[in-house]
Amino acid sequence: MKGLQCEKYLYLDVHHRDLATPISESQKNIFDQGNAVGFEAQKLFPQGVEVIAEYWDVVGGFEKTKQLIDDGVTTLFEATIIYEGISARTDILNKRKNGKWEIIEVKSSASVKAQYIDDSALQYWVFKNHGFELEKISVMHINSKYLHPEKDKLFKKVDVTEDVLERLSSITKLTKSFQELLLKENTPEIDIGPHCTFPYPCSFYEHCWKHIPTPSVFDIPGMKQEAWNLYKENKFEIKKLSESDFSPKQARAIHAFKTGKRFIDKEIIQKGIADWKWPIYFLDFETFNSALPLYEHTKPFQQIPFQFSCHVLKKVTEEPTHFEYLHQDETDPREPLAQALCQGFGDSGSIVAYNKAFEAGVIKELEKLYPEYREKLLSLVPRLVDPWPIMREGVYDPAFLSSYSLKSVAPAILGAKMDYEHLEIGDGKTASRSYLSLIKGDLRDEEKNKARNAMLQYCRQDTLATVELVKWLYKSQA
Repeated sequence: MKGLQCEKYLYLDVHHRDLATPISESQKNIFDQGNAVGFEAQKLFPQGVEVIAEYWDVVGGFEKTKQLIDDGVTTLFEATIIYEGISARTDILNKRKNGKWEIIEVKSSASVKAQYIDDSALQYWVFKNHGFELEKISVMHINSKYLHPEKDKLFKKVDVTEDVLERLSSITKLTKSFQELLLKENTPEIDIGPHCTFPYPCSFYEHCWKHIPTPSVFDIPGMKQEAWNLYKENKFEIKKLSESDFSPKQARAIHAFKTGKRFIDKEIIQKGIADWKWPIYFLDFETFNSALPLYEHTKPFQQIPFQFSCHVLKKVTEEPTHFEYLHQDETDPREPLAQALCQGFGDSGSIVAYNKAFEAGVIKELEKLYPEYREKLLSLVPRLVDPWPIMREGVYDPAFLSSYSLKSVAPAILGAKMDYEHLEIGDGKTASRSYLSLIKGDLRDEEKNKARNAMLQYCRQDTLATVELVKWLYKSQA
C-alpha cells in the first residue's frame, strides 16, 4: 500500500526507517480506533480464533495460521499467508458452508474507499495463489446511521469481489516491481507531490521536504493545486513570486513574508467588534467522536462534548475570571455539562468562540437532548461572536503561514506565552485520546490526576489565548 502511494515511501520504510517522523497523536488516535473497531467486528464471529503472533513475526503468523486451519478452525482473526515473498494478514477469514472462504477486511470509516479495494486485492491475490478457494472478499465498515445500542446494525458489509477481480491482473506486476525496487542500492528519485499526504500522511514527509524553505508557496493561504503548478515551474520560493499574480489576500501574505511586517486593517477590526457586548465570555469545548458510540442514542463519529472552559472579561483593562467543567467518569457527560453551562453564563454579554460554528453546533445538539435546559441554551447561540473572520480579513502576520487557526494566530500575535509547545496536551486530538483513556480505566491513579490537570490546562489555554487576542483587537483598532 505504501508502494502504491509512492515507491520512495516503500523503499525508505524498508531500508531507512530511522528517517521517519515519529507517529503523531492524531495518527495514534486513528490506530487506536481501528483496533477497537476490529475487536468489535470479531464479536460477530464468536467461533473465531485469533492468530497470536507479533506484528513483525510474519513467518510465525503464517505457521500458526496453517496449524489452526489444519485443526479445523473455520474462522480466523489476523490470518497470515505468504506467497512468493509477499505476505498478507486479513482481519477475518471465514469458511462458508460450501467449503469456500470469505476474506473480510474491517475498516473504521463510514464508507468503502478506493484504497480499501487495492488493499483487498493484494490480500485476495496472496490467498488465492497460495491455494485458498475463495468465494468472495468483503469490506466491513461502520454504519453511520447506527444508533446505540441497536443490535447487529453497527457494521455494513460490502461485497467488493468484482472490483477486486478487476485489479488482480496488475497485482502480479506491481509486487514483482516492488520486490525489484527493494533490491536496489539507491533510493528512488521521486519528487514531492500530492501523494505525500494522500491517501495517508507519509512518515517521511519531513525528510522529503527538506529542500522546501519556510515560508514557501505552500504556506500562502488558499493555495491548493496552484502551489503545485508553481512548484513544477521552480517558483516555490517566496522571493521568486510577484504579488501582482495573486489574489489580494495571497498578495498580502507574500508581502508580509518578504518584508517581515504584519498587516493590520483597523477599519475591519473596528467594524468586526463594534456590536460586541460587555461583559464578554470566552467559550471553548473539547469533544471526542468515537467510531464506536459509548452512550445511548448516540451515533458513530458523533461529537460528544466532555469539557469546556470559559473566561469572563468585564473590561478590556481588567483580568478575567474563569469557570470550567470536565467530566471525569464513564457516564454520559452531556447532561451535567449542559447544566454547568447554563449555570455559568449570565443573561447578557457576548460569547466569544474562535470559529464559533463548532460551539454553536455543540450547544444546539445539547438543547435537543435536554428540554429542561433548552431555553437557556438557545439563548446562548445568538450571543456568540467570532474573532476568526476578523483575523482572516483584517490581520496577517508572517508567522501565520497558511493557517488562521487559534494555535497559529495566538503565538504569532501574542508571543511564546500563548503557544502550546510547553503544555502536556497541545491539541484537541490528544485531549480526546487522554479523556478516553481516563474514563475507560486505562490509567493508574497517579496518571489520572496528571491527565485531568493536563486537559484542564489545555482547554483553559484556548480561552485565555482568545481573551488576550480580543484585548489585542480592542487596542489595535485605536
